[in-house]
Amino acid sequence: MRTNIFCAMALGVLCLVAACSEKEGAYSPSRKIAKVYQSSQTVTEYYDPATGVWDTADQSSTPKALAETWVWQDDQLDNIVFSKGESAGGTERSAFFTYNQGRVSKIETANERITFAYSGSKLNKTELYDKRYSDESPYVTIHFHYDGSRLSQLDILTTGRGKAAAGGPLKSRLLDYMQQAVGMPRAAVERAAGSAAQGKLVQTDLMKLSWRGNNVSRVEVESDLGMTRVDYTYDNKTNPLRHFVYTLGGLYGGGDIVFANSNNITKAVSTLTLHEQGQVMEEQFEENYSYSYSDDWPVEKHWTRVYGSVEEEYRITERTVYYYEYAD
Repeated sequence: MRTNIFCAMALGVLCLVAACSEKEGAYSPSRKIAKVYQSSQTVTEYYDPATGVWDTADQSSTPKALAETWVWQDDQLDNIVFSKGESAGGTERSAFFTYNQGRVSKIETANERITFAYSGSKLNKTELYDKRYSDESPYVTIHFHYDGSRLSQLDILTTGRGKAAAGGPLKSRLLDYMQQAVGMPRAAVERAAGSAAQGKLVQTDLMKLSWRGNNVSRVEVESDLGMTRVDYTYDNKTNPLRHFVYTLGGLYGGGDIVFANSNNITKAVSTLTLHEQGQVMEEQFEENYSYSYSDDWPVEKHWTRVYGSVEEEYRITERTVYYYEYAD
């Protein structure tokens, strides 16, 4: 699992906004992330029913290395430098932040831009642009709906070009999960996506939210491909990425709903349903997180996801560790 500027590692959903009295888009934590390091491991095993033993077929790992450097100007995050290597697609890249009245109004890299529009204290609209297209129209637009002070639904409009030609951030991740979790060939998954999107210049996905306290307890996404439902549990410690809107649209790795919550995700159980040519394929899997803390703030985050089972006679275990250094 890799931290990429525009490829999120987490679940097949977009991110959300916290329900609180603070202005959305104002990210100024009391402890500021300075650097993020990352290591990872993937193990593929096959089960021998005759012996009842798991045999390791393949194993790969990436040692701990610097992945991100966060540059602050006083209390505002100015830019993030994504280091060369796996975490940045082999090249060093930066994301630059622009503010309006103390809230993030734009985040920009060499090829892409995301803008934020507010209505009062609430986030109203977000647009994602591919700067390589001269017409400067967004390839994803997200409209936000509220029930009182809490975000209740997102309408996600994806155009059929650029990144969106592959289904956009949401569908791209949904396809990845279905391919791995169900074992469906990638070509078949892409055919399902193409069939669902055929003839549509704009696709609309609906995301519905449920809350427990100050954390999102469930996300349900209805799309042309089917349904994604994710149920979450949390710790009781400080989430260092709360209000960090770069997670919106899956642009920043670390969990798409991470900035919505007061606390840190400990488990995410996903139920994925895919419709293809009259058939319904469903799979459930879980992702687990554990942490090491300093003064209630995470300094290490361990993420684990396992595909496969004894019945399927294979399993793939993915592990990633994130190491956080703070400026204070």
